[in-house]
Amino acid sequence: MSNGAWNVQKLMQLFPEDIVQHIVQEIDIKHGSNEWDTPWWMMTSSGKFTVGSTWELLRQRAKETVPFHNMWIKVVPFKIFFFLWRLWKFKVPIDQFCYLPESINYLFLCGDFAAKVWRYFNAAAGLTMNCVQVKYAIRSWCEAKCHYKLRPVFKVVPAFIVSQIWKWRNNQLHEGTMTFNRVIYDINMNIHLLCKVLFPGLNVPKRWHHTVQFFEDYQPTIVYKVIRWMRPAAGWYKCNTDGAAKGNPGLSSAAFCIRNEEGDVVYAAVKKLQDGSNLVAEVEAIRMGLKYCLNKQLFPLIMETDSMAMKMILAAE
Repeated sequence: MSNGAWNVQKLMQLFPEDIVQHIVQEIDIKHGSNEWDTPWWMMTSSGKFTVGSTWELLRQRAKETVPFHNMWIKVVPFKIFFFLWRLWKFKVPIDQFCYLPESINYLFLCGDFAAKVWRYFNAAAGLTMNCVQVKYAIRSWCEAKCHYKLRPVFKVVPAFIVSQIWKWRNNQLHEGTMTFNRVIYDINMNIHLLCKVLFPGLNVPKRWHHTVQFFEDYQPTIVYKVIRWMRPAAGWYKCNTDGAAKGNPGLSSAAFCIRNEEGDVVYAAVKKLQDGSNLVAEVEAIRMGLKYCLNKQLFPLIMETDSMAMKMILAAE
């Protein structure tokens, strides 16, 4: 700075031309201010430093691949998909000291027991696989054509199968009595519990072949409700408010609109807020609308908000 203004020549030595132009046009200099300059962390909207934003800046994010994208579904226990990821990387210890891809493929796909389990679920899903690597089996399920509601289920079924085969292997290794029917039952129950979480309103069967048939025959019930804005009664005003936050919490704004009995706009305003939540933005929008109506004596008045939470708070429900 020089003489209370930006020194463009010095700025050009430090920044590109477009940045310099932005500084000169957008950043005002406060004359006579006793406040110190405040550092602003550019990686966050609030200007505050966070370790998370630094990690995003420094790390090199690898390109997302389709197999890994299909391996992670939030509603499934993490340990199941973590085991599937280890299997994909051939990092499952078949014995104490070595990792052998050939042995892994035999145990989880080509062996007599594993092949029997895969055939049971492939038959109901309409899949035919002649692969010798477990990776191709997993990919076949993820890429299979099916009813749109079955797509997330198909992505998880291989994880349930290999995890139960691993349990059976360890059970047999330690002189257990885990049978084929028990493995099938556990996988069916896992699929059923997954469907209950994904589709809470549907009565999904417990057996896999019945589940597939249920979704293939599924016809959704379409329910609709017409919602439209209604004009206030004669002599009344109506104030509609709305607030939103990007990221929740994040950059937020609040707005309101006042109309008369003819539906004509009397006044409308919007205000940019600091970082906050959706609920805070909704509260600020209502406060702004009420304040304006009080100042201008716009009564009687109807307040309308699209926030169910605010409606319940104001109605003390």
